[in-house]
Formats: sequence, structure tokens, C-alpha cells
Amino acid sequence: MLLSLEGKVGLDIEVMRARSHNLLHQYSSTTENAWIAAQNDRLEAETQLWSIRQCVLKLAGLGNSGQGLLNLHPFSGQLRCNTLPNVHVMSDAGEYLSWACAHQPGLDRLICWQYDESQGLQKCDEISSRNPPPSTHFLKLTSLASVTR
Repeated sequence: MLLSLEGKVGLDIEVMRARSHNLLHQYSSTTENAWIAAQNDRLEAETQLWSIRQCVLKLAGLGNSGQGLLNLHPFSGQLRCNTLPNVHVMSDAGEYLSWACAHQPGLDRLICWQYDESQGLQKCDEISSRNPPPSTHFLKLTSLASVTR
């Protein structure tokens, strides 16, 4: 669960597992495919980009039908979503899962909570885009300027 008092958020958590290449490559750009190929762990990279796509679509209130409205540029740390001209994403991947949180500008930090049966909810971590976690897989993407047509 993700709650925010500072604006809308979209969260996606994915377990590291193989996905249909048809689904991934149907929406992945050549830039995304090049970034995936440049990573040490292809499955982890694919899962992280899928998490990023899903959290942005959740924030926009869209399902997979909105995939064509979204372009990720992970090398440059930018993205473009036709329905959300100003969106930021924080994402990280580990051995077993990948998470991504899309939010509107102004949300600077995430506070992570862990549930323990004997102690209830306990604050366990704080993640900030200005002070990211010590992870080689942490990604921050921000919106490209909108193009007027």
C-alpha cells in the first residue's frame, strides 16, 4: 500500500520472473531495448522497466491500453507520458523484486513501513530522490518537456 498527503502516486511491485517477450517488446522502444541489453541482468532490467511503466500507467488511471502513450529513456533518466506531462519516477530492483513509484513533482520522499505481528507497523526506511538508497539499481526518471502540436 502507498499513501501520500502530497499528491497522487502510482506504485508497482513486480517479482523477478520471466514475462512474455511479446508483451514486453510490443511496447519497448529501441532505447529501452538497448538499455536492457547493456545491463548485467536482463531479467532484472526488463522487470524494472516494466515496473516503471506500470506505476506511471496506474498514476494516469490507465491500464495496458495506455502503453503506447509512454516512452522511457532510462539512459538519460527521462520519460514522456502523453497524459501526464509532469511526472517523476523512483525505482529500485533487487534480487527478488522490483518496485517503482510514480508521483507528481513535490513528493520528495517515500517512507517505508514494515508490518510485524507483535509490534504492528514500524517505520523501516526512508527513500528520497535527493538522497537515494545505496543501490546500483536505483533509477530516477523525470518528464521530458511536452511537445506542442
